[in-house]
Amino acid sequence: IKGTIPEKIQTLTEMHKQFIGYNGINKLIETIDLSFNTPLRFNFGRIKNIRAYLDTLIVGESRTGKSSTADALRKLYGLGTFTSLAGNSATIAGLVGGSSKSSAGSMQTRAGIIPQNNMGLIIFEEFGKSSRDVLRELTDIRSSNEVRITRVSGTLTLPAYVRMISLTNVKTGNNEIKSIASYPNGISIITELVTTAEDIARYDNILILAD
Repeated sequence: IKGTIPEKIQTLTEMHKQFIGYNGINKLIETIDLSFNTPLRFNFGRIKNIRAYLDTLIVGESRTGKSSTADALRKLYGLGTFTSLAGNSATIAGLVGGSSKSSAGSMQTRAGIIPQNNMGLIIFEEFGKSSRDVLRELTDIRSSNEVRITRVSGTLTLPAYVRMISLTNVKTGNNEIKSIASYPNGISIITELVTTAEDIARYDNILILAD
């Protein structure tokens, strides 16, 4: 493909639409596609197993095609699973795992959705409705690339090299739906969703997409 790098990216994105059968927003397709196509780890000289996968946050208004674009690429690559951070899985036990008593009376440990998708990809929907405890847990996982399940017999550690794409609308309050244009800048949108600098810093890629 001839041309400058931006021109090549635009050409490839238009070609991509033919494969996914979806005429979406170019910047959205590029952002999500990049997350699918990042390696999990790489080696640099004597330094081994450096984290390489991207953790992406996409904030967009309704009708911008966040979920449909992510789902089209998920089907194209045969990789990834959807989960909602506002549903029953939006707990530490659902995401990480935990122990519970079986009908026979013994304790059983079950891995959550994140370690189940080790070396894969998770698309989180309704990110703006997640709790602070969940946000802190996700930050810890990004830092350590592992999850820790507390059991009676001791802590179980499982690998969690997982590409994560978080999709959300802007934060809503008092049942009011705000537009992206109503914010003074993009930073205000992010700090309203992710309240601490440490949690924000763990994201490798953030896209804000107005209608």
